[in-house]
This record gives sequence, structure tokens and C-alpha cells, in this order.
Amino acid sequence: METGDWKARIEEHIARALELEDDIEVVETVLPGSSAGGRIAIYIYRPEGVRVEDCARINRRLSRDFEHDPELLGRFSIEVSSPGLDRPLTTRRDFERSVGELLSLEIRGEDEHKTETRRGILTDVRDDHLLLDPPPEGGGGRSDEPGKPFRIPLETVREGTIEVVL
Repeated sequence: METGDWKARIEEHIARALELEDDIEVVETVLPGSSAGGRIAIYIYRPEGVRVEDCARINRRLSRDFEHDPELLGRFSIEVSSPGLDRPLTTRRDFERSVGELLSLEIRGEDEHKTETRRGILTDVRDDHLLLDPPPEGGGGRSDEPGKPFRIPLETVREGTIEVVL
């Protein structure tokens, strides 16, 4: 089976397994390096939080589909899980799901090889930038006026993470 063929086939099975799910989306799919087999990791998101039952249900659907696909039968193990709180935020959609959260952002500096860290509460994702409020303890971002919301151009964000507040 050609590389693109088996990957496209797996993606089709994943899409079909999620057709019945109104509020679950795939955040990331990690495929093995070859069609010879391996582990497929599928990370899902649900606004109310991912439950074990959600992962098990989608895993069962995919396993059934794979059993009926002679090209995939017995080649792959499937793992469906939540991406976890420490998963890096890298896409616009990741940031849209994180509005209201305290974030730590790794920002590309003026010099391409340097990075800065900015922290703030994400209040909005606009066309070309993120809008953040300073964190409750102060600091976090550069602003012409301390304590005021600040913008981070999306093109400068290398990655972000949600900071867990206990």
C-alpha cells in the first residue's frame, strides 16, 4: 500500500468514527512512520472535558472499522485520549479553545534565534493576533500602559501552554 493511501484511509476511518459526535473534535493524530503497522494516537477535545467513555466509544468504532478493512486489519493499535493540559498550543483553533485561560507564550523575538516568554489571560483571537489581559499577579506582557490588555501577533507565537492555577 502506498504511503499516502494508508494514511488517507486511516484519516477517513477517523472522520467516519466522529460523524456521530456533535461536540468532539480531533486535536491531533499521530501516525506511525510506515504502513507496516504501529500505534495510532488520536487526541480528542470536548468543551466539557474528555471522558473515558468518549475515548472508549471512539476506540471501539475505529477498531470495528479497521477489522473490516483488509488493508489495515491487524496492523495498527489505536489509542484515543485527551491531549492533556500540558499539550502545546500551536494552531489558531488551539488558541480559540483556550479563551479565558491563563497562557504562557513562547514568542519569536526581534532576533530570529531568540525567544521571549509572555504570560496573560487570553481574551480573544482576532484575525492576526491574540488579545491578552495581564495575569492577576501582574507582569506578563509588554504594553504601552501597564495593566492594560496587550496584543501578540499570531505569526510570532512559536507555541503556548495553559498554566494550571490551583
